[in-house]
Amino acid sequence: MLSVQVTFSNGEKFEVAGLVIAHPRATYYTNADHGILTTKNHAEWTEHHTKELDYALNNGEELLTWIQNNMNWADVKQYAKKLPMQDHNVDFEKEFLDAKFEVLEIAKS
Repeated sequence: MLSVQVTFSNGEKFEVAGLVIAHPRATYYTNADHGILTTKNHAEWTEHHTKELDYALNNGEELLTWIQNNMNWADVKQYAKKLPMQDHNVDFEKEFLDAKFEVLEIAKS
């Protein structure tokens, strides 16, 4: 499973699970292609959403593109896992779009 590591200018690193990024992306594209979820289109919508989700979860470039162009720190901070390092003051909201992003592969447990 993929995740994205975000590195801020002070060296602090956070890991964001791929699902946190892939879910809003899948919802966006499913709504664009099939309309907003209703009881009438539930089966078709859900099938398309699952395909979009699987696609993004297995494509690091899609995860990077979505998080960098469509998300802010506020969207991910509650899910971001801080990776160990020394603390420094940084404005995460201001620096999020300029932070370093990279895809990580997570071993399934």
